[in-house]
Amino acid sequence: MKLRQVKRLNHLLENRSRLSAASVDAQLGLNLDQPLRSRFTIKGLESLQGVQASGSETLLFSAGRHMPGPIAVVLDDDLSDSQILRRFNTSLAQAGLHAEVTAQSQLRFSAAESQWGKLKDQMSIQGEDKLFPRASFSPVQSREENLLGAPLVAPQGTSRAELRQLLDTVDKGLVRVNGVIEQLNQRQGHAREQIGRHESRDEKRWAHDFATRAFAHDTGQGRDYLQVAQLVQCQANVSRHRVVGLMG
Repeated sequence: MKLRQVKRLNHLLENRSRLSAASVDAQLGLNLDQPLRSRFTIKGLESLQGVQASGSETLLFSAGRHMPGPIAVVLDDDLSDSQILRRFNTSLAQAGLHAEVTAQSQLRFSAAESQWGKLKDQMSIQGEDKLFPRASFSPVQSREENLLGAPLVAPQGTSRAELRQLLDTVDKGLVRVNGVIEQLNQRQGHAREQIGRHESRDEKRWAHDFATRAFAHDTGQGRDYLQVAQLVQCQANVSRHRVVGLMG
C-alpha cells in the first residue's frame, strides 16, 4: 500500500461527516434519525474509580466563548457511580456534554459532532491539585473513539508484521464501509417504496403546477423575487431528519 493511498484514506475518514452529509458516525455506523455524536475520553478523567479515589474537588470547565462561562462540577467524598455521573451531567449539560460509563468501567463523554468540533481545541479544566492543577486551567487532552483508532501511518520500512497490521486495519475499515453502503442502499430502496406508495398522478400534477406558479416571473415585479426567496428559505430550514420523519 503506497503512502499516498494511506493519506487518501485518512483524508476520507477525517472528512467523513461532511462527505456523508452527517449521516455516518466515527464508527462508520449509519444514523439518519438524529444528529451524530462524538464520543471521547479525557485524560485525568478516564475512570470512575479514579474520580472516586481523588475525593472532594471542584472542577471548572472552560471553553472561552464556546461555553457559557466556567462550569463547575462539584465532587464530594464517597460518591457512588450514579452520583458522580449525575454531577457531571447536571453541570455539563448546558455545554452539550454528556458523561457515561462503558462496559469496561471507563468514563466516557459525548457531544454532538458540531458542538464538539467547537469545544475540543478550546476546552480546559482547573481543579484543586487532585485530578487537575489549581494554579491555572489545563488544556483538555482528549481521545476520540473511532473505527480505526489513530490516523493510519504508512510503515517506513518493509517489516512484514507492520504491513500485516496495516492491512488488517484497512480490511476492518473496508468491511464496515461495505456494510454502510449496503445499509444506504436498503434505506434508499425503502424511501423509493414509500414515495411510490404515496404519490399519485394528481399529486405529481399538483407539484408541477405549484412549482410553475411559485417560480414564474413573467410580471417582472419585485414581489416575484420576494416570493421565491421566501419559498427557498422555508425549504432550506427543513432538516434532513425532519424529511426522514415525515416520510415515515
